Amino acid sequence: MSYGANTKEYWIEHPEARLKKSADSKEYWNDPKSRQEMSAKIKAWWANHKDAKHSIGEIIKERGLTPFKGRHPTVEVRAQMSASQKGKHLSEETKTKLSAALKGRPRSEETKLKLSVALRGNHNPLGHKHTEEARAKMTLAQMGNKKGLGNKSHSGLECSPEAKAKLRITSTGRHHTEETKAKLSASHLGKHPSEKTRRKQSEIAKLAFLEGRRKIHYAKWASTRRGIKVRSPWEAKVCDILTDFGIAWDYEPQAFDMGKLGVYIPDLYLPAFDKWIEVKGWWKKNAKAKYKKFAKTHKALLIEKRQYDVITKYPHILKDWIEGDVKPLKNHTWQYKLV
Repeated sequence: MSYGANTKEYWIEHPEARLKKSADSKEYWNDPKSRQEMSAKIKAWWANHKDAKHSIGEIIKERGLTPFKGRHPTVEVRAQMSASQKGKHLSEETKTKLSAALKGRPRSEETKLKLSVALRGNHNPLGHKHTEEARAKMTLAQMGNKKGLGNKSHSGLECSPEAKAKLRITSTGRHHTEETKAKLSASHLGKHPSEKTRRKQSEIAKLAFLEGRRKIHYAKWASTRRGIKVRSPWEAKVCDILTDFGIAWDYEPQAFDMGKLGVYIPDLYLPAFDKWIEVKGWWKKNAKAKYKKFAKTHKALLIEKRQYDVITKYPHILKDWIEGDVKPLKNHTWQYKLV
């Protein structure tokens, strides 16, 4: 049987020729000058055959051939490729080129799903533990770069507002599994954040409240007759009285920055009167200081136990108080305006 020197059968039956050809090719491609000459020839050919790419694509379709896209190397070939690349490092120039080429290329949903399945349960893409050397390098790279809002990224630059917005969107609605929660809890057991860390956490929480991204949640909620959830039965009762008198109200519509005191969120806002109502059964920490500071710049009504007892017995007093016809006195009495 006769066949050409470049056919598959020839190379199978003449392994010595295959090895010589391979050695010659390596020698040729290891020479920078040869690589430059071949690169110039290829560029010149494509420049003179601008329609060739389209023609090749049409030929592949007509003949029913399988293009390279979608074809995957076998496990054996992948192992050989991996072994050949071991110990080799890409130059900074090559890394920059790869980064520029991949920038802005979105991943398809299919690719994202494959990556998610491949990485599930693994701490890194290869699915094995990092070496001590690799861990040390990662630690040095991360040193001084903490994650979180307003902190610096790996490059040492401040995150842009767009990047922060994207991070918030991707994180919204995502919850840790019970296993992850247990691990996090165990890792933090006995640890206490420093004063600096607590201040940072406080600033992040304050920002979230002011931007309306975070609300205070309690295990027990009361409900008004309109079905709106509020924090206490006292607040629910005051809301119902306002509803009975046809006074429009909004529950905790806005948070206010009180500086070093933190964030203050008044209970109720009355749009028709531009007044705020605070219902307090008991005071926490610096809550009274927050209210006093807020009341200096806003029209605010404070309902404590003695006012609450009177209002629940005589609801019309709350309406008169809002309209400015009556005011509570320190001796637990109420003073009406003289007409």
